[in-house]
Amino acid sequence: MIVRVSGAEEALLAPVLSYTHRQAVRVPVASGNGGYTRTKEVIEYETRRLYGVLPDGTVLFQHGLLPRVEQHLRRHHIEYTLDASADGDLRKPDFKNLFSVMPDLKFRPGQDTLISLLTAVSCGQVVASAGWGKTMIIGALCALYPDCNIVVATPGAPLAKDTHKRLRGIFGDAVGLVGAGGADMGRITVCTYHSLCKIPPDKIDMVFLDESHRGASDMLASPMSRFVRAEKTIGFTATPKGRSDNAELVVESIVGPVIYTVDYKTAQAQGAVSPMKVIMTDVISGP
Repeated sequence: MIVRVSGAEEALLAPVLSYTHRQAVRVPVASGNGGYTRTKEVIEYETRRLYGVLPDGTVLFQHGLLPRVEQHLRRHHIEYTLDASADGDLRKPDFKNLFSVMPDLKFRPGQDTLISLLTAVSCGQVVASAGWGKTMIIGALCALYPDCNIVVATPGAPLAKDTHKRLRGIFGDAVGLVGAGGADMGRITVCTYHSLCKIPPDKIDMVFLDESHRGASDMLASPMSRFVRAEKTIGFTATPKGRSDNAELVVESIVGPVIYTVDYKTAQAQGAVSPMKVIMTDVISGP
């Protein structure tokens, strides 16, 4: 995504397009007993920026940060223009196909509202507790856009295999698997984050990321930068905050800001997820 501003306004944009990266490093410490050394953990901080500036003052940044930037510019009454290629008309969803492909679909509280919201945005993060039905939402989106080539990326092989199995139960042979033992693309391709680099970005219309809070690593952030022409990039997670490296802004740059949240207590009150009960018992020690 490209936003054109004058060079003098870069300083104003820098605070919303930068973050303090936190990294734990191990430093050797002399113990004083015969040269033996031990290590201690030291936290280092480094300011990292998520934008670039061209000589004419054009600021370049990932499309997920656009809502943050526009809000910031409007707050400071700064005029700006978007590059013509930055945004386009959203494709219309096919609800008839959705209920044809998934005739037994029954929405839990809030899921129908979420699906309507996701058809109206190009990016965003969906935050919902485990078991709420995020994979079902991904399946519904795949059915709403039957003419789109879609990638569903997961952070590991077990989750990729499970997602592939569940989507294949709905869409059959239209679902392929890349990584996690697979090497076949389909209209809907499930892959691991490691295997995103194997997907041709020019043939992909939409990207859905499961467990998107893990997307700040180079393993995901770097290959995701190739999908700049994707019409939709949506992230799904249960834990949007609390990264040890403080890099939540990197995730936002890829999939956009949080646009929908349902916490565990709300989901439980709606009957969407079962309550958890933990019972502590003594463990008998001995042989």
